[in-house]
Amino acid sequence: MNGRIPTERRRISPIPPTSLGRARISPRVPTRRILSDGTSQSSSSSRSGNDGSQVDSNDGLTGLTRLRPALLPNVANFVSRMELTRPEVLRVARAYKAFSKCAEAFRPEVERQLHHNSRTSERIERFWSHSWHGGAMNKILTLLVLYNSQIAVCLGSAASLLMTFLFSMGFLPGLSRVTSVPEYQFSSWSLGSGFIVSMLSFVLWRPQQLVFFDRLCISESDPVLKTEAILSLAGMLKRSTEMLVLWDSTWSDRLWCLFELAAFLQCNNGARPGLMIRPTFLGPCSIAAFLTTCIAMIPVTTVPVPFGEGSNLLPVLAVSVSVANYLAVVTFRRYFESVEACSEKLRASSFETVRSACCEKNHSNSQGRDMICDREVVKECINIWWGSQEAFEDFLHSEVLEIVASDLQQGVFTSSFWRMATAPVFWTFLDMTATAANLGWWDLAAESCIVGLVLWLLGAPMWGEFNSLLTRTYCRRASSCFGDIRLNVKLVFATSLPVVLVAGCIFFLRLSLASPLLRAAMFVVLMMTCSVSYRLCKCPLGGGVPPRSPGHAAVDV
Repeated sequence: MNGRIPTERRRISPIPPTSLGRARISPRVPTRRILSDGTSQSSSSSRSGNDGSQVDSNDGLTGLTRLRPALLPNVANFVSRMELTRPEVLRVARAYKAFSKCAEAFRPEVERQLHHNSRTSERIERFWSHSWHGGAMNKILTLLVLYNSQIAVCLGSAASLLMTFLFSMGFLPGLSRVTSVPEYQFSSWSLGSGFIVSMLSFVLWRPQQLVFFDRLCISESDPVLKTEAILSLAGMLKRSTEMLVLWDSTWSDRLWCLFELAAFLQCNNGARPGLMIRPTFLGPCSIAAFLTTCIAMIPVTTVPVPFGEGSNLLPVLAVSVSVANYLAVVTFRRYFESVEACSEKLRASSFETVRSACCEKNHSNSQGRDMICDREVVKECINIWWGSQEAFEDFLHSEVLEIVASDLQQGVFTSSFWRMATAPVFWTFLDMTATAANLGWWDLAAESCIVGLVLWLLGAPMWGEFNSLLTRTYCRRASSCFGDIRLNVKLVFATSLPVVLVAGCIFFLRLSLASPLLRAAMFVVLMMTCSVSYRLCKCPLGGGVPPRSPGHAAVDV
């Protein structure tokens, strides 16, 4: 993909200024929304106005029936020029406003007006594109992961380091894990505090980015403001630095979702800078990865250890990792399965098959009066931008689909993602460090800290990418429930094997070498060698397309 729009697309020609004046959208024209997708995109289908009456997002179009032949070209020309009806119509809100009061902005049953949470602006830092037909909880969790996960892990790590210092200095009580020597106190503070602080930060942190979210930035009680906002939607996208697509199985079905993507790409001449596409199942998948890592690490800081040896931790670690990893495998397979299903729908979508609420209602509102057709307006814009409907569909099925595949394959489960998801591994080794330091074994404390840091920075990303490669390759469901469980078990054994081997390597070095610092140095050399070797063979193993059976039509992402 060259990141450019095909050469057959026409540049936008100047439109005479007589296209759409202020009189077209003044209060004398009783329109609330000329460009309406009804129940899906720029506002929810039915919410209450300030007077307590139900607001139908398609009311107000009935008075335009007799003006329809003359109005449609003017509306399409105005929208295609990507202008604002007036500067005040461009509004933004702080990202945390969408999460306030249990994310009420995402819940259609909440009838309270939320327009006051936004303010006017000259630019939009990030435009949120989503479908109101998709699951609200998945969207909320995905946005929390995108905005709060990094700061949550940083604050959790800071709390873990603080607990390590306090326990090392003897300010905190410990856990007796050696029955024969009860005075040996072990720390479990670092893992526990890291988990609690990170989860609280994940939920309570207030991201300050200025975003456009339709529920907050488009008035639902003022028909004129709503109409102006919809008419200015393309102009808002032109003034957006980034666009975040919250992609689910319903997104590519909606007319106005595809319009938003087309308009943003048109603003960038078909290139993709600033475009971020994330499936809404990313949120549950990321949280599952973090929680299963915590579950796997709990036995390391709590299981009783016979004096003088720790070999009994190997089978306990193997069991805990296998149980936790089974949950992770199931979740990641569902993620990649949902990605394939969405990609299939995007590949098969066309301008004629995408859904628009006005067409679903047969262009008649709740009072039985005619409504303007969104599809006709968007079609005119598409013809102006791309030259023809067929050119747009070719662009959608080729370059847009490639953008989606590239984003979901390379931009989601990165090394940074796996370091955040596996932060509990480092917190667990900080507990070991605090325990050794509290007993005065400073060389063992240094070894535990070095080993934990290397595992977190080098080992976790390799394991995570290997895990995602296997689950992506075998994401399709088996023909029977028993067959699917058997496949999950096989994947669990395959993905747990590297963890068991690393644990075995650590215990082998402890039995073979007496010097803790020498053991740590040897482990660093081994992990760096594995990391370099993995990076060298990463392209032929995981950078390409996973093998598929003949005739498989899904997009490999």
